[in-house]
Amino acid sequence: MHIAITVIFFAVVIFIKLKMPMWKGKYSEKLVNNKIQELPEEYVVFNDLLFESNGYSTQIDHIVVSPYGVFVIETKGYKGWILGRENGEYWTQTIYKSKHQFYNPIKQNAGHVRFLHHLLKCSTDILFIPIVVFNNSAELKVHADNNIVVKQI
Repeated sequence: MHIAITVIFFAVVIFIKLKMPMWKGKYSEKLVNNKIQELPEEYVVFNDLLFESNGYSTQIDHIVVSPYGVFVIETKGYKGWILGRENGEYWTQTIYKSKHQFYNPIKQNAGHVRFLHHLLKCSTDILFIPIVVFNNSAELKVHADNNIVVKQI
């Protein structure tokens, strides 16, 4: 009986560990959604969109259509130090001595904007404003001059 309980306990712990990044990401997206829902009514908000076209697909966390342009928001639920450069291929998350590389979210979001341009067959008249948002558990050490990367949700 004790062995069965121990096995179930460890199975639950492993399951939670494996699913934790997904939950953090969804939680951070929810926090951003709560903030952008406070915008005035002339702003139209779309959340968690999956687009497919010509065999390609992309998932966009948030799109805000405003009188000033279309904000394309990528949300990251990472904690720890986030190190990266605007044009670098990968960024690094550091938590104590553990390091994890992930694809540059500025480049990821630029891909979202390119996809929207292609999908909407739009001219350069529409201003797309890409934004990358990290939750408050992240300490950003990011060098970006031409893109918006923020920490506060």
